[in-house]
Amino acid sequence: MNSNPAFAVVTLGLALTLMPCRAVPQELEIAQPDHTGPVEFHRDILPILQVNCLPCHNRTTPKADLLLETAADILRGGESGPAVIPGRSDASLLFRLSAHRERPRMPPKDNKVNATHLSPSELGLLALWINEGALDTGDPTEEIHWRPLAASLEPILAVAVSPDSQFAAAGRGNRIEIIHLPTARRVALLTDLALESGGAHRDLVHSLAFSPDSRTLVSGGFREIKWWERVAPEWIRAAPLTNPPAAHRKGPWIAPDGSRTLGRGAKAILELFDAEGAPLAAFSGDAALEAKAEAARRTAERAAIQLELATGHLGKTEGEVGVQQIRQRQAREAVRKTTADRQAGQSALANAIREQSRADHEYQQTLRQAGGDTNAAPVLALEERRKSAATAVTRAGETDRTASLKASTAANEESLARDAVIVAASQHAAASWRRRELAVQWRAAEAAQAAATNAFAHAPRVRTAAFSPNSRRLATLDSEGRVVIRLASSGNLLGSWQVPEPLQMGVLFFATDDLCLVGDAAAPERTWSLDLTPRWRLRDSVTGGPTTAPVDRVLALAFSPDGRWLAAGGGEPTRSGEVWLWEAASRKPVFGLPALHSDTVASLAFSPDGRWLASAGADRFARLVEVASGRQVRLLEGHAGHVLSLGWDTDGLILATAGADLVVNFWDLRAEKRIGQATGFTREVTGIAHLPATPFWIAASGARGLRVLARNGENQRELTGNEDFTQALAVTPDGRWVVAGGQDGVLHVWSPDEETPRYRITPGPTPTTAATIPE
Repeated sequence: MNSNPAFAVVTLGLALTLMPCRAVPQELEIAQPDHTGPVEFHRDILPILQVNCLPCHNRTTPKADLLLETAADILRGGESGPAVIPGRSDASLLFRLSAHRERPRMPPKDNKVNATHLSPSELGLLALWINEGALDTGDPTEEIHWRPLAASLEPILAVAVSPDSQFAAAGRGNRIEIIHLPTARRVALLTDLALESGGAHRDLVHSLAFSPDSRTLVSGGFREIKWWERVAPEWIRAAPLTNPPAAHRKGPWIAPDGSRTLGRGAKAILELFDAEGAPLAAFSGDAALEAKAEAARRTAERAAIQLELATGHLGKTEGEVGVQQIRQRQAREAVRKTTADRQAGQSALANAIREQSRADHEYQQTLRQAGGDTNAAPVLALEERRKSAATAVTRAGETDRTASLKASTAANEESLARDAVIVAASQHAAASWRRRELAVQWRAAEAAQAAATNAFAHAPRVRTAAFSPNSRRLATLDSEGRVVIRLASSGNLLGSWQVPEPLQMGVLFFATDDLCLVGDAAAPERTWSLDLTPRWRLRDSVTGGPTTAPVDRVLALAFSPDGRWLAAGGGEPTRSGEVWLWEAASRKPVFGLPALHSDTVASLAFSPDGRWLASAGADRFARLVEVASGRQVRLLEGHAGHVLSLGWDTDGLILATAGADLVVNFWDLRAEKRIGQATGFTREVTGIAHLPATPFWIAASGARGLRVLARNGENQRELTGNEDFTQALAVTPDGRWVVAGGQDGVLHVWSPDEETPRYRITPGPTPTTAATIPE
C-alpha cells in the first residue's frame, strides 16, 4: 500500500472525477420550535398535516397506501414501511422527505392540491413530536365553540311533509317551522331550550323527515340528529256548563262568517256547501270509515293508472314482437339470396380456376413445341389467353369473397333477429301476465272502494255540529260519542277523538278558535275540553364527532314505510359517505355503512315495500342497499356530477335520480336499466319526487320554476313562482300539495294542478311557539 500523501490526493480526485454526477437534495431549514410541554398530535401535528399532506394521504385517496390521519396510521406506514420511527426523527421517512433530505421531496413540486413545503418551525415541531415518541395524545373530540348565526341567515335547506298531508316542516336557518298546509298557518316553532340561540340546532338544519304516523319529526344538523314528538290533544275535564248553548241538532249549521253551510243529506251523510250553495264535500260522522273510503279511493285510482300504463306497455311489447318478426323474415330472405349468390360465385370461381389451369397447360405445351421461343406467334396468343384467365380468377375471387361476406352477415343478422324475437316474445309474455295481475288488482280495488263508500250509509248518525269562531274548523258529534274535527274550507279530516264518558244530551261548541268543548245538557258536570293547538317536544338527540357517527353534516333522513327504521346519511366532504340505520322506537343504532360512498350522502329513500334503501352521493353514484342484510345489491352509474336527490314511484318499480350534472335519470329496477332522462336544466337539479296517483314526476333545480316530467324524461309543464335557488322539495302522499323552499327563505306551496303557488310563506313571526323540554 502506497502511503504517499500526494498519491492519496491524486487518487481521491480521480475517483471523484469518475463517480457519476448526482444532485444532492437541497435540505429545508429546521428551526427549534418555541413550544413548552409535550407535543400533542391532534392539537399540534394534525393541523400541519391537514393542510399539506392529507389531501393525498387520506382514506379516500391513500397514495402509496399511506394514511396520515391518525398517529396509528402514521406508525403503520405504507408501501415503504413505517412513516416514523418513534424517538428517531433523523431516521423517520416522513420527516426526511418533508425536510427534503431524501427523494421524493414532499410535497411534490407543482402538486395539484396546492400543498406547500413545511416551514422551519413546522419541521421542528414534527421532529420534536417524533423524538418524544410519536404519541397519539390530545383529545380528538375537543369542544366546538359555536357563534350565533346571523338573524338574516334564513335559507330553507330542508322540507318535509307529514304522511297525513296536514303539516309541512321547513328548516329555515337553524330554526324549524311547522306549517298547517290546508290553511297555510304557522302553527309551531320547534325550539331546543338548551340552546341560547333559541333555534332547533346550533348549525343550519340540513335534513328533515316525518314518521309514517305523522307524530314524530326528525331533524339533522352538524353532527346532530334530533327527535321531535307531536303531543296529541287530550280531553281535559272542564268546569261544569252553567249556561250551555242550545243543542241545535237538525241543522243546517252556518259558519260565523257565512262562508260555509253544513246540512244533512240522505241517511247518515252530511253535505258541506259554500256561500253560493255549491257543494264542496259529503261525509259521515265516522272518521275511520271516511279514512278507509279515502284510502280505497286512492288505491283504486292508483290501480287504474297502473293498469293503463301496463296496457300501454303491453301494446308496445306486442308491436316490438311484430317488428322483430318482420326483421327475422327479412333476414331469412337475405340469407336465401346471399346463399344463392355465394354458390353462384363459388361456381364461377371454380370455372375461372379450371380455365386458368387449361390456359397454363396449353401455354407450356406450345412453348416447348416452339423450342422455348416466347416471341413465337402461337406462344404470344396463349400468353394473352393466360393473362385473361388470371384476371378472370381474380375477379371471380373478389366476387366470391364479397358474396361470402354478405352471406355471413346475413346469417349473423338472422341469428340476432331470431334471438330478438325470443326476447320480445318473453317481454310480451311478462307484460301480458303483469297486465292480467293488475286487472285483478284493479277490480278488487274498485270493489273495495264501492264497499267503503256504501258503508257510509251505516255510519253513526251525527247528533250536532259547530263551526269555530274564525270559521276555519268544523266539529261534529255522533251518536257514539265521537268528535270529528275537519277543515271548514274543504271538509278534509283533521282528527277524531272519543269523548271519555257517555253523553245523554250532547252539546258541542268552540270556546275559542283552538278550544273545543263537549258537554251534557242533562249532566252539566260531564264537560270536557279539547285543546287543538299543535304542541311539540324534544324527545331525544344523538350527537357525533370526528370518529363517531354522525361525523359531519346530516344531509339525509328517511323513515322506513312501517316506521321501524330511521336512516341517516352524510359524511365528511371528499372523504367519506356514511349511512346509518337506527331503530326508530328505541332510537338506538342498528348498523352503519361508513364507507358506502366515497363522498357525502345527499339523499336517502326507502322503497315503498321497505325492502330497499336507495342512497345518492357526491361520488356521482346512486346505490341500492338491502335493508335486511345491509348489503349493497346495485350500483346505478349514469351521472357526471353529484347525485343530489332521488325518489321512488308509488309501486317501487321506478327510481329517479337527480344531480348537479343538470339531468334526471329514471331507472327501471326490474329491467336493471335506465328508461329515460330529463335534460335541459340550466342549474343543478336539487329535488325529484313522484306525484302520487299519476305517471308524472316533479323536479326542482337552482333555476326558477319546477318541472313536471314523464318518466321518459319529456317535460309536461311547469310550476312557477319561486324566484331563487330552490334547495328542497317534497310532495304530500295524497298528491294535494307540492312544497319547495330555497335560498330566499320563502316556502312555496302549490296545488299540482295550478301553475302558480297557492301560498307563499315568507320569513316572519310564528304565532304559536312550541316550547320544547329536553328529557
